[in-house]
Amino acid sequence: PDLRRSERQLAAATARIGVATAQLYPKVSLGLSASSAGPAGDFLGRDTFAWNLGPLIRWSLPNTGAVRARIAGAEASTRMALASFDGAVLQALRETETALSAYRQELVSVEALTRARDDSAQVARQA
Repeated sequence: PDLRRSERQLAAATARIGVATAQLYPKVSLGLSASSAGPAGDFLGRDTFAWNLGPLIRWSLPNTGAVRARIAGAEASTRMALASFDGAVLQALRETETALSAYRQELVSVEALTRARDDSAQVARQA
């Protein structure tokens, strides 16, 4: 199994919880505007030019139920990704155990064949 892929999916699902939780809090940004009011000849002149800078705050307070539902969905998705990751780890362990068992059997076979070869060589020398 691809453990890296399962781990990345788990990490992404966990990050989605943070993204959903962030929707509970206000979003603050900085706004900047510039304007010029006056005759065309004085465009961008010192007396006709103005600029404004200020914070912009956006917060959807009455809709926290939907946000909490998205958080719950993200948490459920994370639990599913964790179960998938655990399954992939267990499958990898099973495959490793099977491969090691097969390797051990091959070592036993090699040892038996080596003994048989040595015994045959000894019998041939004695004959």
